[in-house]
Amino acid sequence: MRYFLIIIVIACMLSFLLAGTHIDSLEVYLKTATQNERVEILNELSQAYQEISARKSIDYAQLALQLSHESGVREDIAESLANLGSAYYHLSNFKKAVEFQDQRNSNERY
Repeated sequence: MRYFLIIIVIACMLSFLLAGTHIDSLEVYLKTATQNERVEILNELSQAYQEISARKSIDYAQLALQLSHESGVREDIAESLANLGSAYYHLSNFKKAVEFQDQRNSNERY
């Protein structure tokens, strides 16, 4: 039982460290990315931050949504809206979470 707990603690630590490395890589790549790549990276960063910092996740998702509207790519708009909904859910702001999910669903229908 003791070894099992040690293994779980080590696995959690490694998972946390790898998540940080992934986020750092995305933030570096964001600086040189094209506009289409920026939207994808911003949405990935938003997803990566949801459980770490929902506020930062919202910031990235809002930037992705703004660029998505500029480019008019509906799939990117939908993903950005979904990320906003998930981030607000993590903040326990369920009203806003539902609003963004409804916007996403409306966007996908058309």
